[in-house]
This record gives sequence, C-alpha cells and structure tokens, in this order.
Amino acid sequence: MRFILISSIFFLFSLKVSAHEKELYFFGGGGEPKTKTKTIFDEDLINILNFSKKSDWKTTFAFNGGHAESEKIMSTLPKNVKSHGELSKDNYTKMLKEIKEKLISNKLKAGDQLMLVLDTHGLEKLSKKEKTHQIALKNGYASVDDLETILSLAEEKNVNVALVDLSCHSGNTLNLSSKKSCFISASGAKHFAFTHAKSFPTNFTRNLKKGLNLEDIFLEARDEDYTSMEFPMISTEEGKTIQNLIYELLTPYFYYNNSSGASLLKKHYIHQTEDKICSIKTDYNTIQKLIDSLEQIDKFSNSSRGNPIFEDFRSALKKYHDYQIEYASILLDQKKLSEKLFQLISKDKNLNKTVALNNITKENVLQIDFESVANKYEKRLLETDNEDTKKYIIGEIQKAKENKKTVESLIEKLDSKEQEKLKLYKIITNDEQKSWEYAHEVATQVKKLYTNEYTKIKRTESNPCRDFTL
Repeated sequence: MRFILISSIFFLFSLKVSAHEKELYFFGGGGEPKTKTKTIFDEDLINILNFSKKSDWKTTFAFNGGHAESEKIMSTLPKNVKSHGELSKDNYTKMLKEIKEKLISNKLKAGDQLMLVLDTHGLEKLSKKEKTHQIALKNGYASVDDLETILSLAEEKNVNVALVDLSCHSGNTLNLSSKKSCFISASGAKHFAFTHAKSFPTNFTRNLKKGLNLEDIFLEARDEDYTSMEFPMISTEEGKTIQNLIYELLTPYFYYNNSSGASLLKKHYIHQTEDKICSIKTDYNTIQKLIDSLEQIDKFSNSSRGNPIFEDFRSALKKYHDYQIEYASILLDQKKLSEKLFQLISKDKNLNKTVALNNITKENVLQIDFESVANKYEKRLLETDNEDTKKYIIGEIQKAKENKKTVESLIEKLDSKEQEKLKLYKIITNDEQKSWEYAHEVATQVKKLYTNEYTKIKRTESNPCRDFTL
C-alpha cells in the first residue's frame, strides 16, 4: 500500500515537472491621444485579461498609460498576469529582453508555448531595408523587425511560437514567418485594421479560449466581421495560397475616401496616366478569370450547380470597378486641366506674379478649396489674442482669398467641355460615401470567398497554427 502511495506521488510530481510553460506577451494601446480618457484598444485588453483569468497562461503586458478608463481596467489583475506599465520604449525593450533571457536560460524550453500579441497603431513599411513595419508606442515607434532574434531563438529551442499583429498594415509582419511558427495579421500590408465591437482584432481576442487552436480562432474571427475593409492573413500554407492569389489584385478595391480624412482611393489614383487606367482594366480581367477558375473547381468538387458566393463577388467587384474607372478617368482629366491652367498662367504676367506670391502650384491649383482654407483661418483669428499670430493669420486669409480669385479667373477661360469635366471632378471627389459603400461590399464578399476557398483546400495534416492549442 505504501509503495502504491509513493508511486502515485512520484507520478503526480513528474507530471507537474514535465508540464509545458504557456507565456503570453501583450503589447497594446500605443499612440493614442493624451486627451482621451480611454483608448480604442481597451476592449482587446479586457479580452486578453479575461482569457488569462480563465486559463493557465502566464500573461505579461504593457499598455499605453495616462488614460483614466484604461488605467481602471488594469487596476485589478489576475495572479497569473504581470504588468510592465505603459507601453513606452523602455518597457518595450525590457519585455523583449525578458523574453530573450527566458529562452536563453531555458525557462522557455522545447514544447513550451510563446504567444506575442501586438495590438497598437501601425505604419506602412517605410523602407526596403525593413522586413516588416513599425508599431506605435506611447513615446515613439518600434520596428517589428526587433522580434526577429526572439523568433529565431524560439524556433532553435523548439518552443512553439505565435506572433499575432493586430495593427494597421500588419500583413508586413508575415515576412518573418516560417514553417515552424504561426503568424496572424489583422490586415494586409497596404491596408488599415479596425477597432470596434465586431472588428477582427476584437473578435480574435474575444475568441481566445482554453482548448481552441489559433487557426480556428482566426477563421472564426474573420467570419464574424463583415463591417470592415480589412484583409486578415495567416501563415498556413492554405492562407498563403489564397493571399498570394488575390491580395495584390484586390488591393485597390479596399480603398475608399471618407469625411474623416482617409482619402485612400484618391491617394492611390492621384498620379493617374492612360497606362494606369489600362492596368486597372487588365487587373480586373485577371481577377475575373481567376474567379471563373475557382468557380469551376468548386462545381467539380461539390458536384453542385453553382455557389452564389462567386456571383455575389462578381457583382460587388464590377460595381466598384466601374466606379474606379470613372474616378481614375476624372482624375486624369483634372490633371490635364491643371496643366492647361498653368499654360494660361505663363502667358499672363499679372497672374504669374500672383501665383508665385501665393504658392499656387500645378498640383494644388484645382485640389485646394481656398475658401475653406480662408474660413479655417478666420476661426483661428477669433481664438487668439497674440498680435503677431493675428498678423500671420490675416496674411494667410488674404493669401487664400487671392488664390480663390486667381483660380476662378483661370476657370472662366476654360471651354464648356472642360468646365463640365471640372464639375464632374468636384462631384465625384465630394461623394465620399459611395466609395466607402462599394469598398465595404467588396470586402464583405472577399471574406466569404476566402472562407470558401480555405475550407475547400484545408489539409488534414497539422500546421503550426492548428497545433497551437491554447
């Protein structure tokens, strides 16, 4: 009896010793304005803390400080959660050093799990030297490239590693992925990620539950969000296959203009040429052929008459394609009108002098609303008591009004067809909601298509994301 008891104790002890470590590092909330009482990332932080409370994962985090409501969330933490305070450059560096030391000292060893979650603002890739992109901290930015050493070290030690980047332009982070690791991004390299109750980042962090794997969590979070123009990505072979097939071709169809200042469509097409308009048509035809092929495979594999996903996708894409052709053509006409106006300027000494004094250029002559500029300065004038500032503002108001008169006098010299083109330019660039609606519908149909194709080619063998069970 005594032998059995001792054997049982030894068995239980050996189980405890051999248990694998599960470490989660969360970097969140960077770059939020000081004037706010909370951050747009607060709900994700709540989700991470809830997951930690209900699981056996050790969680370490840093989150942008200085926001009253955010601080309240962090005031009471579960026993298995450690805070490094605000997401400053110093704390970010300390956390990376801490992870590296755990790997070197074998506190994180073969079979253990390490999950890194980046949930902050993100930039586009800034240079060719950079492999990934930069993310916002409380007091600056840091490159995700900084994680490369840690990821390599984890793989060498056979630690199961996952990197989840939920920031804007996070598709760049997949450039660090390998066949041994699981990488997930909230959007593509050229697009924003979004933060609201049904966005991918919030869905993903909410769906973190003990016993689930990252591949299933990714697919579920993707399916739950039909409200955002984002393109979540995953490093599995299935994910890479679909992403490589459609992402670049569909990139312009996720762009839109809106009143909050996100003029992504205008930025994409601003330097328009006849060749670029032809390339829009060529890429559209390439997409159509690709969808035709996918539909044929779908019919063959399912022995069905057809899947409405493909027709719905074609319909959404055609609407936005036709709109973008019109939009790009009108921008090209606007570019030609600007060039003509400057030819008129060069022939008129008085106009030439006015333009030189007021900083009118070929690029801004038809794009800047000088009346709005004058109105903004007039509001600022009412808000200041400083005499030097008043003199500067009055000068800027006068400059804007002179610019307005100059442009109006030039426009009067255009013929009726050119005047009509200018009206169309103003209409289509002011109709921002339409581009948002078209982009939203394309994004919705792309998500359905992605899920359909992923399910169709999903392999039975394991992969790092499927094997990464929480």
